[in-house]
Amino acid sequence: MMTNDYGVPLTETFIGQYANIPEHIQNGLVAYVNNRYLPGMFLEKVLCKDLGAVVYADEESLKSLKEIFLWLYNNAPASCWGSPILFYSWLKNEQS
Repeated sequence: MMTNDYGVPLTETFIGQYANIPEHIQNGLVAYVNNRYLPGMFLEKVLCKDLGAVVYADEESLKSLKEIFLWLYNNAPASCWGSPILFYSWLKNEQS
């Protein structure tokens, strides 16, 4: 199980400002980061920093878009998100 830079398991980081991130998005983020699972189209676009994410967002996810990016910035490895190259390299286990 992966932890953030402070040693906190990712599943325990959805508190405070991140508590409003929908549970299905929380689960998708953790599955992607911990197990390199391919997320749904909305999260794929978010992880690639593609504004097309808003087209695929449900209302709840769209409302929490800022918190999702903050969570990624503060908890996910920089090598797993931020561009399509990083996203697909992470899925192929080419990044650590």
